[in-house]
Amino acid sequence: MKKLLLLLLLIFLQNSFAFASDEIKRFNVDIFLDKSGWIRVEEDIKYDFKNTYRHGIFREIPYKYKKGINNYNLRINILDVRDENGNSYKYKVKRENGKIHIKIGDPKKTITGINTYVIEYSAENAILFLENYDEFYWNATGNDWWNIPILKSRAKVYLDSAVPEETKTQCFTGETGSKNQNCEIVKDEEIINFITQERLLRGARLTIDIALPKGFIKEPSFISKAFRFLKQNSIYSIPLVVFAFLYGFWKKEGKDPYHGDTVAVRYEPPADLTPAEAGTLFDERADMIDITSTVVDLAVRGFLKIEEITTTKFLFLSDKDYKLIKIKDGDGSELKWHEIKILNGLFSGNKNETFVSKLKNTFYTHLPGIEESLYDQLVEAKYFPSSPENIRKVFKFFGIGALILSLTFLPFFQYKIVGAICGILFIIFSRYMPRKTRKGSITNNHLRGFREFIERAETDRIKRLSKEDPKVFDRILPYALVFGLEEKWANAFDELYLEPPDWYYSSSYGTSFNSHIFINDLGRSISIMNKSLYSSPKNAAGSRGISAGGFSGGGFSGGGFGGGGGGSW
Repeated sequence: MKKLLLLLLLIFLQNSFAFASDEIKRFNVDIFLDKSGWIRVEEDIKYDFKNTYRHGIFREIPYKYKKGINNYNLRINILDVRDENGNSYKYKVKRENGKIHIKIGDPKKTITGINTYVIEYSAENAILFLENYDEFYWNATGNDWWNIPILKSRAKVYLDSAVPEETKTQCFTGETGSKNQNCEIVKDEEIINFITQERLLRGARLTIDIALPKGFIKEPSFISKAFRFLKQNSIYSIPLVVFAFLYGFWKKEGKDPYHGDTVAVRYEPPADLTPAEAGTLFDERADMIDITSTVVDLAVRGFLKIEEITTTKFLFLSDKDYKLIKIKDGDGSELKWHEIKILNGLFSGNKNETFVSKLKNTFYTHLPGIEESLYDQLVEAKYFPSSPENIRKVFKFFGIGALILSLTFLPFFQYKIVGAICGILFIIFSRYMPRKTRKGSITNNHLRGFREFIERAETDRIKRLSKEDPKVFDRILPYALVFGLEEKWANAFDELYLEPPDWYYSSSYGTSFNSHIFINDLGRSISIMNKSLYSSPKNAAGSRGISAGGFSGGGFSGGGFGGGGGGSW
């Protein structure tokens, strides 16, 4: 056992001394930069094995890098390995740990002394397309040459045309991170030559940097860059897969049945839908405006009265409050469940009147039951196959769960971002997953036509309807509210609606009454009702690798693409 360890130690020392005695007499690099963005590199390495016998050299060239937290890869192809006379060497290429390993030489033959190796390869994606310029930032000699000194080095970059005047150049020498610039730059028409002015001792290297004006190199299209990014960072394709799944699920399970493209104007709402149900079916959500429009609808139908009250607060500053007066109770024969719950919520405790200001921080407890009734009624009437809110909750549950789990438990920042994006996709799609039945789609098309009638509000049609039904303004007003078209509806009755309604009282009404004054007053009352009915106590449980670039990043020896190293074997 001791003999074996001694033998291994001797072999290690022999190899160490062998590498220590090696040196590179010349390391010249010719780089041909094509306007398409491709580069072709020829490395001319004059390697001195001294008195040791070896088989050849090996060269390692990185092709995987980090740009921030993301991967950034070069596409490198080895084209040829030859001597200074053009005779080909035997060589093997493998890709491992983000590097291309080129093993040059014949394992059956040994060589010594000085030998020249010309390694030719092409690379794509080596140009950084920045905001103000395009940059070629290249580690010409490499970082890891097993402590082998480079006695002389230069790098020539050949362009397709004359070097633009705006071109900026710099070069660095020394160990990784060094700012030393012991190198000379010579420009000659289409060539930029970088020449070291010192030996590159063990661990030192030559790095070159060229900033070209925008447009000199053809920039890849957005789609091409996106495809390349996803190919290099396959983890980011997971959100695309999730998006495709969600889109497919929506198309199969969430998209409303086809109900025709033509929307015919309708002059009446669907006979069996209250304003709140119409609003909920239209946007698949029970909103506060659906509930407050029901208050107005109940007033129009004679179940309550709205009275505007002027109150004085803080010296002479006036404020408005609204008294709600119950005219009669309603039962299941006259009212639907959501209307009964709204009426009971407004006048809880068998009261016959209340102030809107008094409903603040109390009425909110009735909202879940009212919303649930609206969804249940529409499901029971076969407008929805299931509650839209329940469908949204399921997808939001998965989305919020993915967000929390990814940001809390996933180890790498990349994974956290991907998980968070997937969670956000679930949350976004939750809005579109509720689905109407065929009956619901047909009725929704009816609502679209009815909404168009309210939005157009043609004067001649309105006059005819007013003669047939003097209450048409009041009757359709709650539907105009859920569609957000109350102003247009009022404009249509500018010369027709000249007396205040019997269900809404204000002391300011007199000879100056018109529909605009009324709508403004009603809008103010609805705004206050929305805030008051929705308001809840604050603490109420259940209340709702590569640097950015040599010039932009400062630049240093060992930065940019290229690099790697090698040794003898």
